[in-house]
Amino acid sequence: EIKQLQEDEKKLSRLYSILSKEIVLFALDDYLPVLSDVINDYLSQCVDYTIKMQIVENGEKLELDAKRLDSKWEREVKSLSGGQRTVLKLLWMLAVSSYLHTPLLFLDETINNLDADTVWKVSEMINNFVKQRTMKFYTVTHNKEIQDMQIWDDVIEIDKSDFNS
Repeated sequence: EIKQLQEDEKKLSRLYSILSKEIVLFALDDYLPVLSDVINDYLSQCVDYTIKMQIVENGEKLELDAKRLDSKWEREVKSLSGGQRTVLKLLWMLAVSSYLHTPLLFLDETINNLDADTVWKVSEMINNFVKQRTMKFYTVTHNKEIQDMQIWDDVIEIDKSDFNS
């Protein structure tokens, strides 16, 4: 009986995962044009490509189809480099935050693996994003370039010895 219950639990968990994704994509379909515009506006401040997104039916499933568009061609988003994916994920969060008017933005080591020029562009864009809204902005970073950008109201430094007490 226990083995059957465990097997049923696995099936229900997989079903929940599938259905929750489908529901999110169904709800997202109405908001995707607005989110795409916001994301592409942010992208234009940091990189030389845009993203085209749409919800597509694949058999009985809904999927988010995203393409990278640049001056040369259209290609799959999975062709983005790690840094480009980082920027896109960050800008997706900012677009959702902007659309939902969230009062708080918390980033943890978000842009540390980017080149210095992109870090600067993204930091400037985040700085402008936060200043245009009444929100609290928190970030965790070890990156010296980001720390030196002076975009913070306050800095809290934590040392390893703080945890040894």
